[in-house]
Amino acid sequence: MNEYIKFIRISVNKLLIDHYAKIGLDEKLTILLIRLIEYSNDGSKEVSFDDIIKGSTFTPEELSILIQKLIEENFININTKVIDGKHIETYDFNPLYNKLENVITNKEESTYTDDDVKNLFQYIEKLYGRTLGPSEYERMTAWLRDDGYSTESIKEGVDIAYKNNVTSLSYVEKILHSMKKEDTNEPNVPFINWLEGD
Repeated sequence: MNEYIKFIRISVNKLLIDHYAKIGLDEKLTILLIRLIEYSNDGSKEVSFDDIIKGSTFTPEELSILIQKLIEENFININTKVIDGKHIETYDFNPLYNKLENVITNKEESTYTDDDVKNLFQYIEKLYGRTLGPSEYERMTAWLRDDGYSTESIKEGVDIAYKNNVTSLSYVEKILHSMKKEDTNEPNVPFINWLEGD
């Protein structure tokens, strides 16, 4: 039995293990991601909280908070699929893989100062006519720190979204991703134009 136990393995992304701190993860979030990836491997079933909690120290309440954190900080997305006529929620780890790609290609080393960040936030708050929330600050900081976007490109994405009467950061993120991919064959995000004469 001892020999059998020694050779039980799961596939773990080595880049995640080597660079989790650089992309803003701690050990608890990293373990959670590993468990989510392992249980989501074939993508054909919905991963339940019971699956993740079993054999761990996570409580349902803590798990809910940590998964929300992974979504808010753009490490995972949740998608809905129809499998065998049933709607199930599945995890999308592409945001995590994009962050890891940026680390190994040194794209995470954006050159920006504290003043640049302050000016960016002030610009957006003035445009939106309200104070940004903590999760919005964190998300935009992650765009600079982890995704390698410049303050100018973020301003441009915010401007495009605002001209279309949208102040959702998820929409801004799609615009930024579209701008980043503009030289590839991937289709750009269709921007809805509500302004007359534009």
